[in-house]
Amino acid sequence: MLAIQCLSRTKVFLLAVVLMGCSASQAPNASETAPRVHLPQAIAQLTQPTTPLQDLSDNSVDKTINVEGQVQQHAPLLEGWLYQVADDTDTIWIATATAPPAIGESVRVRGVVQYQQILIGGADIGEYYLQEAAREVRDRSEEGE
Repeated sequence: MLAIQCLSRTKVFLLAVVLMGCSASQAPNASETAPRVHLPQAIAQLTQPTTPLQDLSDNSVDKTINVEGQVQQHAPLLEGWLYQVADDTDTIWIATATAPPAIGESVRVRGVVQYQQILIGGADIGEYYLQEAAREVRDRSEEGE
């Protein structure tokens, strides 16, 4: 009978060890986080909300924004290009060091707002423009999003 009690106690003890081992948390602790997906910075920034062109003001100068619209026209510069983009509210010129997108293409552009003062007869008829930092040409299927 003593042998059965010892055997039973051993089984209970082993069962308790197994159960305690199985109940230990297998979840990663706070220092073990899941790997993050890293997008190139320019692409990640293009996912941020866009600014309607009509909302640009003196407070926008030197701020980085995203705009989205359709390319209306281009103009070559000595170094680089200008291309004009129109959204539903207004138009803006975008300065780029690379070849501009084709006229009619839909684009999403991230850049720094600048203001070019043009004085004529004492009146400032200057314009805001965007110094391009990143550009994404949108598929026709993305236009409704």
